[in-house]
Amino acid sequence: RSPDGVSWTNIAPATFPTSTGRIVFGPAPSNPNVVYVFIEQANTTPATSGHQLWKYTYNAGGGIWENRGGNLPGDISTQSGYDQTVHVKPDNEDFVLIGGTNLYRSTNGFASTAATTTIGGYPYWPQGPHHPDLQSGAFKLGSPNVYYSGNDGGIQRADDITMAGTMLWTTLNNGFNVI
Repeated sequence: RSPDGVSWTNIAPATFPTSTGRIVFGPAPSNPNVVYVFIEQANTTPATSGHQLWKYTYNAGGGIWENRGGNLPGDISTQSGYDQTVHVKPDNEDFVLIGGTNLYRSTNGFASTAATTTIGGYPYWPQGPHHPDLQSGAFKLGSPNVYYSGNDGGIQRADDITMAGTMLWTTLNNGFNVI
């Protein structure tokens, strides 16, 4: 962590992995003190299929690290980091999307498995418009329920990422076949 971009302090907890594959960060737009860290090939536990998700909350005393890796979906796969994203809903620091071969939504920041749903990827393909293998994504500026998903099949949009039940995705490929 750095207050000025010049001086740095190592804030990693003692239980943080010492060896990893790819790491991606998901800051919480609604709370600049919160960031999620999604790790592939973590060499510490708890982890699910070698993956960890850490939540870091900064406070004046230094900050709190929570390893939520044991709460990730059992079928999580990032294909050695090729498919790996983490995004936090702009208006809710506990609404977290992680992408690998599938897209998962947690309404409690993966604090438990009870609030996690698969909302894209293999369960939606090839019969539906959402393709697996997620490489990017973004919430629409000014519309925190609209989410764009970038993957091996192009770009899809969810007009309401909070929707219960089967997610509705609209392909934005305009007939261009990238599958």
